[in-house]
Amino acid sequence: MRIAQCLAGVICTSGTALADDRVVDGDTLEVNGEKIRRYGIDAPEAGQACAKRGGGTWPCGKLAIRTVGGLVAGGELARNDRAPHRRLR
Repeated sequence: MRIAQCLAGVICTSGTALADDRVVDGDTLEVNGEKIRRYGIDAPEAGQACAKRGGGTWPCGKLAIRTVGGLVAGGELARNDRAPHRRLR
């Protein structure tokens, strides 16, 4: 419910996410089966690994999902239907 409230333009205050609402990756949410992209954001994809300085990789896509999940839970995202292509601001 919390993601749906955020996407409806309501400031999120309480409630729990619906089973159908989820963070897809760092720049995409899915609400009631509809994918909605965050406006002006290009974030790592869910399974993406990023290079570490000095060699190796780290799961930057998983961190992006956790970070966006925290923003949603904290009421930091809101829907703006004036944004191009139904994206979040």
